[in-house]
Amino acid sequence: VGIGLAAETVVGQNLGARQPQRARTGGWIATGLGALVGLAVTIPFVLVPDLLAGIFTHDTTVIRAAAGYIRAVGTVQIVMAFEVVLEAAMSGAGYTFYPMVWIVTLSGLRIPAAIWAAPRFGLQGVWWVLAITMLLRGVALTALWTWGKWSRARA
Repeated sequence: VGIGLAAETVVGQNLGARQPQRARTGGWIATGLGALVGLAVTIPFVLVPDLLAGIFTHDTTVIRAAAGYIRAVGTVQIVMAFEVVLEAAMSGAGYTFYPMVWIVTLSGLRIPAAIWAAPRFGLQGVWWVLAITMLLRGVALTALWTWGKWSRARA
């Protein structure tokens, strides 16, 4: 989120200075930095989720359930960084409507997808629905950024 706020500022300042290429470059650099942070989070989330969950409780049932969630979302931390940073970057450009539409739509799909997944895959299925929708939001925001209409927005 902090890197996203920096991207928001860089994009807004550079578009205001009529430097859309610098805004684009700044957004991609910030996204790369966010992805590095995401990678740093991914490694322990995927490799030792039980240990991380065990910091908060000694209840093995809770640890097992929490570890499933931690592992599922750990697999998409890098792409989630794309979502968070690029959403902020587009906000700095004043381009907020379409990112909001994609985020709300994909988040809303979690409910029917979880209702479908829960009886088939249990709690683990619900965790993977969350992870997959995080992945899809990251892909959607990356596509919007790449498309480039944000660079012509006026705040």
